[in-house]
Amino acid sequence: MKTSVIAEALKSHALLYFAHGTADTQQSIAGFDVLRAELAAAPRDARFERIDGADHALDLPNQKVPEGLEVVFGRVVDWFMGDVRK
Repeated sequence: MKTSVIAEALKSHALLYFAHGTADTQQSIAGFDVLRAELAAAPRDARFERIDGADHALDLPNQKVPEGLEVVFGRVVDWFMGDVRK
């Protein structure tokens, strides 16, 4: 089954947060950039975090798995809780 992140994001009413590392060798950062552009053109509000030097697990070169992912999850929770409290 194929799905489109763009199509699913456009259908969703949820708060959206996307994070992607520029050093990810499994998923192209270009796809992340296209997603961002498509949702902005829709317009569909979402939060995007482009992490320079992070790999597929969102780890920076000086981090061990799952340090990068844990840091990003913390930012997602902080962002979500701040939005929910409004």
